[in-house]
Order: sequence, then C-alpha cells, then structure tokens
Amino acid sequence: MTIGDIFGILAATVLLALGAWALMTCSVVLFPSRCSRAKDSIESRPLGTILLGFLCFFVVIFFGGVLLASPFPLVKLLGLVVYALGSGVVALGSGGAANLVSERMRRLQSGMEPLESHNKAALAIILACTTPLVGTLLLTPLFLALSMGAGVRSLLPVRQTVAARP
Repeated sequence: MTIGDIFGILAATVLLALGAWALMTCSVVLFPSRCSRAKDSIESRPLGTILLGFLCFFVVIFFGGVLLASPFPLVKLLGLVVYALGSGVVALGSGGAANLVSERMRRLQSGMEPLESHNKAALAIILACTTPLVGTLLLTPLFLALSMGAGVRSLLPVRQTVAARP
C-alpha cells in the first residue's frame, strides 16, 4: 500500500462524511414533517425501529442484488433504482435521528439556533460513525438500521384514532 492509496482512502472517507452531513441537513430542510415522524419513531420505539431497519436492509440488499445480477440492462437498472430508493429512505431516517440529537442539544445549551444545532448534531453522528473500529464496525451498521427503520416508519400512513360517539 502506497501513500497515494492512503490519501485516496482518506479523501473518499472525507467526501462520504461531507455528503452524509449534507444529506442529513437537506432531508430535514426539505422534508420536515417526514423527519419529525422519523424522530418520533426513534424516540418512542428505538429497538423496534432498529429491527425493522435490519429487516428492510436485508430485503433491499437481496432484491437489489438479485436484480443487479441479471444479464438484462433494464433489470439491472431496476436494481439500481431499488438501491437508490433504499438510500432515500435512509436519508429521511438519518435526518430524523439528527433532528432528535439536535433537539437534545438545544435542551442542554439554550440560545442555539435550530439549523446550527442540527448541523452540529449531524457532525457528531458522522464523527461517531467514522471512529475507527467501534464506529465503523458497531455504530455505523446500527445507525444505518435505525435510519432505515425510522425512514420506513415515516413513510407509512399515520393511524388516526377517532373517539367513539356516545
């Protein structure tokens, strides 16, 4: 491994981190209600959200992989679409997770602007996930599963309870 390889890996890691940071911020700015629902699902049922996320990840990876293994170009394109839709769902869920962390940051330090706290929360999540060993092997898969589960729950229709009339 040469120094060029190391610089390439470092540059790829930095660019992925900056892209994830921008994706979390854009998802909260563009889809505030969906990210708020994702935040609520993380807050109310964290373990169920993680398990749903792992299940959805396996489904997306399986079907996307099966479609990408096809020799037909249109079917391969459909596999890429499955992966892109999965990434979009993860973006919604990660925006909700960053929203939750930013809300808790504002409780600890009053006077912080919402966008400022959201950017700091997204940065904290990304730095935790890029920490060697623990971050990459434990936190990143858990965070991705949490984001996938929260994103799926934010896209499901809301159950509205209606009070019974006497």
